[in-house]
Amino acid sequence: MSETASAPSVLSKEMLLEIGGWRAMQEGRSLWEAGKVMSVDWVDPMLGGVVQAGTGTVNARLKLGKRLSDVENLCSCRQAREYGTVCPHVIALSLKYLEKNGRSASGPVPRPNGAVAGPVAAAARAMAPRFPRVLGQLAGKGSKPLCLEVHLPLDLAKTWRSGKIPLTVEASVDGGPTKSLDAVAVEKVEPYIVDESDAVLLSMLEKLEGASVHGEAELSPADRDLFFPVLLGHPRIFIGRKKHLVVTRAMDGTRLKAELDTEGVLHLELVPAPPGPEGSEILEGTHGRWRLAGDHLQLLDSLPTAYEGLRKGERTVAREGLATFLQREMPLLERHVRVEPGDRLRGLQFETMAPNIRVELDGLLSGISCQLEAVYGKESHILTGMPGQNEGMDAWMPDGADPKRYRVRGRAMERTAQRELLAAGFLPGQRAAERYTLAGEGKVGAFLANILPRWKQKWEVKMTPRMESLLSRCDYVAPEVTLKDTGGSWLTVEVDFRSGGGNDALTPAEVQRLLQTGLSHHRLSGGRIALVPTDDVAEFQEVLKDCQVRNDGTRYKLENSAVISAKPSGVRDGSSAENRTGSRPRSCRIMRKPSSPSVWKKLSDRISGRGSDGFNIWQKTTLAGCWRMKWGSEKRFRPWLFLSSGAARAGPSCPPWCCARPAS
Repeated sequence: MSETASAPSVLSKEMLLEIGGWRAMQEGRSLWEAGKVMSVDWVDPMLGGVVQAGTGTVNARLKLGKRLSDVENLCSCRQAREYGTVCPHVIALSLKYLEKNGRSASGPVPRPNGAVAGPVAAAARAMAPRFPRVLGQLAGKGSKPLCLEVHLPLDLAKTWRSGKIPLTVEASVDGGPTKSLDAVAVEKVEPYIVDESDAVLLSMLEKLEGASVHGEAELSPADRDLFFPVLLGHPRIFIGRKKHLVVTRAMDGTRLKAELDTEGVLHLELVPAPPGPEGSEILEGTHGRWRLAGDHLQLLDSLPTAYEGLRKGERTVAREGLATFLQREMPLLERHVRVEPGDRLRGLQFETMAPNIRVELDGLLSGISCQLEAVYGKESHILTGMPGQNEGMDAWMPDGADPKRYRVRGRAMERTAQRELLAAGFLPGQRAAERYTLAGEGKVGAFLANILPRWKQKWEVKMTPRMESLLSRCDYVAPEVTLKDTGGSWLTVEVDFRSGGGNDALTPAEVQRLLQTGLSHHRLSGGRIALVPTDDVAEFQEVLKDCQVRNDGTRYKLENSAVISAKPSGVRDGSSAENRTGSRPRSCRIMRKPSSPSVWKKLSDRISGRGSDGFNIWQKTTLAGCWRMKWGSEKRFRPWLFLSSGAARAGPSCPPWCCARPAS
């Protein structure tokens, strides 16, 4: 945690309770007590850090100022992004900061009864709701239903303009007569069953009255602007004692037109609501306008303070800030005013870019390091830590070629690349956060032999001079498979292990010893190192075992009953398929009989159609990968596909495919 001279003086437990409320305080305290705050850092005016949330993490950030009105929650969680409310993550982060700076009590002290003592817990209990209630679906035995009624003054418009609105709240318990809310018992009773509209109303009354509710209240202009939106849709609102008042949002209320121009700039224009029926009155609030017409009170709009300027004229949002506006501000506006997007705005396109992955390798056989980068055109981003650990809220970037297109980083593909590094044995660096490390000669050898070739095929791999020096002393020794028809009922399978230059070779016994010891490299004379793709070799041995191949000590034999082969054009009888061009070999398949006879007949017809003189062509190819494909549930119907995709031995003249069908 960094320390600066200008510590946040406004930050305190009382402030957290005030901005977050009782529920956020309780949940945030639980996260803090459970040790979910991984890091905390103060850089004026931002308090930031990483907080664990479920199975992932969030970047919690709280912007502070000299006053409570300057506090802004910038956490990356959904609650903060979509609703702008104070979330438990920033509460937990703040409590951790107060603890580390000695401005809070020592850690939580458990009591004998399991409760937690301390000033934060005491303050949270003081903010706890005093009126016991529960939603209907959560009610237990002994709970009784409670229905609330709100009675407003007869001359509502006059009291509204005066700035003081008296109101009375009454309640009916278990269908009984209504009485003042003060007369409802709250001590030693089961929680009352309430519906959602009454639950929201009670929460607002507690907020206005300081964690308690009363049957009578007087609303100030500030309280009025908070209280009346809660009445929207409530079924029991009255003018005086008996006149029912319907509180709704006006269908013909204020509209906000939002449209893009040809340059991609957003224009916002407020269209006032049409005049109401004769005798209606407009009630002006600090942040909104209402229309009172007889027994209907309709909300025309309730613009946030930051957008009150729309009443005076049009407002624009530049392309650079449009995506952030649509992501953060537009959902807030839609809750306060009816937004009408134009055709161009509806046609916006948001695309996730696919990064090009670049890795830079450096090190020796004893240990190597890797820097992982996600490249997007001319921009590159270094990926660090565990997948998703250091991610923030990405900004959508405008496309310079299309004013209606925005792009964002492909975080999912970046996390996939990070997971591949971890699967290869790399760990996040301790000294250099931007590099991953792989330590141990055995792990490095396995990486160079089995994984690095795959990385080179799909990623951009850069080597430092030291890494290039290491690889210059390494020779890849790949299995070289030779298939021959020796006559009779057997097909000979010979396997040799040679380097690309053909100079260095390992015996099958040496390769078997590498498999048994878990190593993938073998030191040769002259300081050179042989790299053996042990993953492919082990898989190849499983293939031979499944095909019931016999080993006579020097070579393998496969029963050659019912063999069909294909001789493509350009290959003569008895010709060798050794590589003359250095190009990649084509695939050679050995498959068991499919479960369906019709499938096998089609396969035979296809082979015969290409010409067949029996299996009199021997083929030599390098086996670089093999995997299984199931044709049926039984093992005897499982085909094996040998696909050469690594260091080439066979050229374009190699037969593209051949099939061996066993008798069973």
